[in-house]
Amino acid sequence: MLNEFKNYIKDRPVVTIAVTVVFAILVDRIIMSCSSIDLLKIIPTSILGAITAYIAYQQYIVSRNQKELAEDKHKLELFEKRFETYQLFLNVAVWSDRICLYRSSEMQENSEKWKKSEIIRSKIQENFDVMVSLGEQSRFLFGEDVFKILADARVDIFTLDGLVTSIREIKSKESEGKSFIEDMVSDSSETIAPILKRCREIRKNLFNFYSEELPKVMGPYLKIAPYKNADTL
Repeated sequence: MLNEFKNYIKDRPVVTIAVTVVFAILVDRIIMSCSSIDLLKIIPTSILGAITAYIAYQQYIVSRNQKELAEDKHKLELFEKRFETYQLFLNVAVWSDRICLYRSSEMQENSEKWKKSEIIRSKIQENFDVMVSLGEQSRFLFGEDVFKILADARVDIFTLDGLVTSIREIKSKESEGKSFIEDMVSDSSETIAPILKRCREIRKNLFNFYSEELPKVMGPYLKIAPYKNADTL
C-alpha cells in the first residue's frame, strides 16, 4: 500500500498538491469554528473513521491480489496444457518421419538404426490415446482452426502406422537374402508400390505440418506470457 501511495504521488504531483492544500484549509476551518470540547468529540470519531477506511482498503487490496493470483494460476495452467498439446503433436509428427518402413537387405547390416526405428514406433503407438484426448480438447484450448489441423495430422499419423504394418507384412512373406537390386525391384511391384507412394505423401504432409502449419497456428497461443497479461487468448 505504501509503495502504491508513493507511486501515486510521484505520478500525480499537481493533484497531490491540490488535495493537500484543500485538506489543510478544510482542517483549519474546522479547528477555527469548533471549541475545545467539540474538537475532543470530533477527533476520536475521525480517528475511528480513518481506521475503518484503512481496514476496508486493505481488504480490497487483499481481495484484488487474490483475484490476480487466481487469474495467473488459471493462465499458467492453460498455457501448460496448450504447450503439452503442441509438444506431443510436434514430437509424434517428427518421429513418424523417422520410422523405417521395413527391414531391407541394407537394413540387415544396420541393426542399430532398425532398433531406434522400432523404439520410435513404440513411442508413437503409446501416445495414440493421448493424441486423441488432447486433439479433442484442442477445441476448447485453442479453437476450431487448431482442432482441424491437429485432427488432419492425427489421421495422417494413424494412417502411416497402418501402412507401415501392411508393408512389413508383405515384406515378411518375401524370401530373405535378396540382393539390393532385387530388393528395389520388389519395392516397385504392383502390390507394394502404391503403399510406398502413399507413405511418401503422408510424410510430406507431416513435414509441412510440424515445420510450418503447427508453429503458425499455435504460435500466437504460446508466445503470450502466462502471467499478468490481460490479452491472453
